Amino acid sequence: MELVRKLAAGFKCIFVTGPIKPDRADDLAADAFGRPDLTDYQSILKIPDGVMLMGGRSPTRFGGLLELTRRPDRPVRPDDRYRFKVFMLSLGSNTRITGLRLGGYNQIYTRDQGDKTRAIAINGSTGVMVDNNEIFGWPHSGVYVTGMPDRRTAPRITGNFIHNKVQCNEGQAVG
Repeated sequence: MELVRKLAAGFKCIFVTGPIKPDRADDLAADAFGRPDLTDYQSILKIPDGVMLMGGRSPTRFGGLLELTRRPDRPVRPDDRYRFKVFMLSLGSNTRITGLRLGGYNQIYTRDQGDKTRAIAINGSTGVMVDNNEIFGWPHSGVYVTGMPDRRTAPRITGNFIHNKVQCNEGQAVG
């Protein structure tokens, strides 16, 4: 996958053009799982410190798409690497996600399934900006923020269109 190759090569500004399905084993470069800075036990893909992902979303253009095709903590095969994943993206400090569409796999099934799948996780990372994105179809939350001891360093989440958070008793846009 081109996105993983660029992250592994140390690119700091990456323009996402087409649909990318990071939960598909054939879409991920093999070296992503050997690089501790690109994945972890909870995240399908970690965005390293100082990286900007942008997709060109505007009122007249859809922009780049990152989407899951299935629940990541339910393996298709017994050896599936996504068995315990709950975040599509985990953001490092001083990162920016802008102008993308982040699609979850569930836009209509509303019954509470105890599904904690989220689009973006920000865990204690400072200087983060999430703006001008369309975030949809996530059972738990579009953007999940934890570990922010000081409001001055809290992430800026602005100008996003967050919709179809469908799971009963969860379904938060920003949690």
